[in-house]
Parts: sequence; C-alpha cells; structure tokens
Amino acid sequence: MKRYIKSAVTFTKDDRWYDALTTPRQEDLEQYIYDPSAKVRAGVAANPSTSEELLIKLYCGEHKFGSPTVYKALVNNPNTPENVRQLAAAACSFKDTHKDPPKTDWDLVKDPTTPLEVLQRLATDPSKRMRIAVTKHRNISKELLKQLCNDPDGEVRFYAKDAYKFKQKYMGWD
Repeated sequence: MKRYIKSAVTFTKDDRWYDALTTPRQEDLEQYIYDPSAKVRAGVAANPSTSEELLIKLYCGEHKFGSPTVYKALVNNPNTPENVRQLAAAACSFKDTHKDPPKTDWDLVKDPTTPLEVLQRLATDPSKRMRIAVTKHRNISKELLKQLCNDPDGEVRFYAKDAYKFKQKYMGWD
C-alpha cells in the first residue's frame, strides 16, 4: 500500500487565521483581507501590525461579506482610523439586529474625514449620484477630480468640471 504526501505543509483555516493574526508582513496581510473566511479577515483586523491603509481596504471590502466578527475586530484595533472605527461600530451594532449590513458608502462620502483611498473607490461606483457626491468632497485630489472630468456620464462631468473651476479660483489649483 503506497501513501503519497501532497505537501510538507498544509494550511487549515485555523492556520491561516493564526498567520493573519500574528504576521507583521503587510504583503501577507493584504492577501488575507479578501479571504472568504470571516475568521481569517477578523485576524487581519485584530492584528496590531496591520497598517491603516489595509484596515481601510478591509473595511471597504467587508460590505460584500458583512461579518460582525470583522467589524468588532476593526473597532478594537488601535490602528483603525476614527471615522472607519465609527462606521464599523455602527455596522456591527446594525448587523447584530438585522440580516443585511448597512449601506455605508453614503456615510463615507458625506464624512469630511474620509481618506482619499476610499474616495477613489467611490469614484468608480456604478451610481452617478455617488460619483457626483465624490466631486463635492473636500478631500478630493486634483488627479481624481480630473479623472471624473472625463467620466462617461455627462452630468458627472458637469459637476466635476464645476468643482475643478471652483478649486482653481478659490484654492489656487492650476
């Protein structure tokens, strides 16, 4: 009777969770933020080595899964930006009492402290109303506004060009 060993090391879900919870390497953590296992994503959210940027990415992607475990870990991580912490706390309490996660993209676009990385994701939203709202955000970069000036939708282009003219006149953009 022959036995074959496929690999010297095989990872189980718990091994991936432990690695996500303890690894200091941002490259490794980034691959885990899209893991289908909520336990693994919660490990990334709870890891004190996870950068602010990855925590924002994790929160932005979590709306696909809506795991209260991940939201709770984001709330408890000291590296989580305050606006993301508040939104995760709201999503977590909502998730405890409701079946679906809240629609938080509108909260993000209305929040004046929303980081540029999140605005870049929202600028590609299929909803033209969302893209128009991004043109009005105070943290929008010149590059992102120029990108929206070339949006396929004429109404989005109109608002983006109007916002760009305003920033040129009153904020010294060239």
